[in-house]
Amino acid sequence: MSTPPPKLLEPQLVSWLDHFSFKPPGKSTGLGIGTYSNKQKGASLHFADHRDYVPGDNTRHIDWKIFGRSNKLALKRFEKESELQCSILLDTSASMRFAGQGPAKLLFASKMAAALAYLLLKQGERVSFSSLSHLQSNTLPFRSGAKHFRDIETQLNQVMARGAEGNESLHQSLNRFIEQKTHRVGWVVILSDFFDDSEKLENALKNLQARGINVLALAVLDDFELDLPWDELVHFVPLESGEPLVADPKSLKKQYQKKLNAFLDTIESTVKTTGGHFQLCPTHESIKDTCATLFSLEWTKNR
Repeated sequence: MSTPPPKLLEPQLVSWLDHFSFKPPGKSTGLGIGTYSNKQKGASLHFADHRDYVPGDNTRHIDWKIFGRSNKLALKRFEKESELQCSILLDTSASMRFAGQGPAKLLFASKMAAALAYLLLKQGERVSFSSLSHLQSNTLPFRSGAKHFRDIETQLNQVMARGAEGNESLHQSLNRFIEQKTHRVGWVVILSDFFDDSEKLENALKNLQARGINVLALAVLDDFELDLPWDELVHFVPLESGEPLVADPKSLKKQYQKKLNAFLDTIESTVKTTGGHFQLCPTHESIKDTCATLFSLEWTKNR
């Protein structure tokens, strides 16, 4: 009898997620009506601000309450709302197998992918999903609705059953995603440890942004990778490439953390340059706590 796949979203987490909406800033490239503000001014559903009335303006948009208080004519301005199209990209390279203090990085990242997909689809947005690091990535196209969430959940369980064994680097996967992109995308959510050649990865992220795609980079790392907590000699076995190494973590810790922090700072700086967002996601945290940090940003909303 086969082992059932782990539950991605517990009922308590789903109930908690139902109190939030997910509204990244920037331009939308969707065509339908949803909840994503694209900052285009005009008659619509979402109030933005006021401006002074100019003769010839449509009087339908005069705010008569302001006129009653100040005897000045002011027009309401609105942000045109349109559908957010978001691609969720999950790194399935071999390094995502690692599990030290918390769950395996792949399991944690899969649960985050499920949580964000659920929230976006609940809002009526269109979501696509791709598992990266395989030459033939498993991809679900842009769709909306509850059935699409079930399809994404099925795909995630298949990814976990197969395990993190991808043979393609992250920057190669991102560049291939750009080349194969047939739909316009507003945002991509990248769930990865981002272990890759820093210069090539930086260029791939810039290529995404050069095509008008905003990036939400969620760096999934285990505490053991962040802190090297061992006190004695350790036999390090690389999961992707390189030779095994026997070393004293205490002698390497300072230099290792300096290089790791510099690498993560480079990724964060690159993502934020054009309005994206970077967040470190330690696997010892709960999915709820990680989402709470993400939702605390000003472009998310607790209803």
